Amino acid sequence: MTSTRTKLQALAAVLFEDDAARFAPLMDQLLDDPEGFVRDGHANTYGLTSDEFDANPPPSLLPAVSLFMEFACAEGYSQSEPDADGFELWVAARAHALGRGNMDLDFVDDWVEAHTGEPNFLSDYFELLGSHLAPLGLDLIFLDLGDDSDRPFVIRGSDLPRLPSLDAADEAALGGRFRLDRWDGSSV
Repeated sequence: MTSTRTKLQALAAVLFEDDAARFAPLMDQLLDDPEGFVRDGHANTYGLTSDEFDANPPPSLLPAVSLFMEFACAEGYSQSEPDADGFELWVAARAHALGRGNMDLDFVDDWVEAHTGEPNFLSDYFELLGSHLAPLGLDLIFLDLGDDSDRPFVIRGSDLPRLPSLDAADEAALGGRFRLDRWDGSSV
């Protein structure tokens, strides 16, 4: 049986690519030596407070989830506000980083102008971008932590099978809901 901690590291290996090698020791230090994590300045770097450690002492993985998301946003692998202006620029930058060259997403502006205010606007917007990425061998996925916003990631479609399977025990260890969904609403 694979531990939840190992699954979180496996998820980081797919989503953070080469930077996973930097994330792994940060997460290990956070979970194994939280005082050292703070002392070494990593808590400040990633905006984590000692309150998060005190409220969720080991063996809780909640601080690791916070670090995971802060690392993802700080390194450009995700956005904290996927519905904000500039999302398509972030998508194009991720596609470029994944070796797909420059993307022209001007058609998105026309679509947004024509569909703003419609029911399901945001989910249709994500479907538009996801369906544009799929033929390029990329996938738009969202990490659902059970709060008001899902965290987007652009990955290679070939990496979907490498994503770890999470079960109810993993979700409980990670602080509740922790699910990956694709742009079309299907679970990963």
